[in-house]
Amino acid sequence: LKCAKTAADTLGVAEDALTESAGYVIGDVVQVGSARKLTELQMNMVLAAPRELRWVIYEQSGANFVARLDKVVSNVSGTGFLSSGAIAYTLKAGKTYLFAVAISGGNSIAYYDTAPFNGNASFGTTLGRVESGYSSTIGAYIDTSYLYQMKMTTELP
Repeated sequence: LKCAKTAADTLGVAEDALTESAGYVIGDVVQVGSARKLTELQMNMVLAAPRELRWVIYEQSGANFVARLDKVVSNVSGTGFLSSGAIAYTLKAGKTYLFAVAISGGNSIAYYDTAPFNGNASFGTTLGRVESGYSSTIGAYIDTSYLYQMKMTTELP
């Protein structure tokens, strides 16, 4: 099996939407099967007015997710797949990651998919979503009934 040089994965479909409160971190969990370099994250959401988005890659460590990359993008508004911009983080095979965004400055609306999901990421197994108050370390409670609609761009490490 040969891995693609660059891959763009869409997790979930936009079956429904819900309001997410400011200060929450939301995202999807993937158990990585093959090492990749993550170059961009996107979340399908509605921001009615400018917000600050904190894009976070968490790695599972025991019963917690621990932040490994944290990137703030300010003054973001609009509807659709909102982007982290360029990032560079190497995903290790065998590890479980939460790909997430925390919203500051007001609420947002996020689109989600209910199980059964539309398939796995090209680089691993999609496990579910996390919705939690933002912190650099959060409990690894994975809601396996839902996925947020996200896009992830990866390349060979």
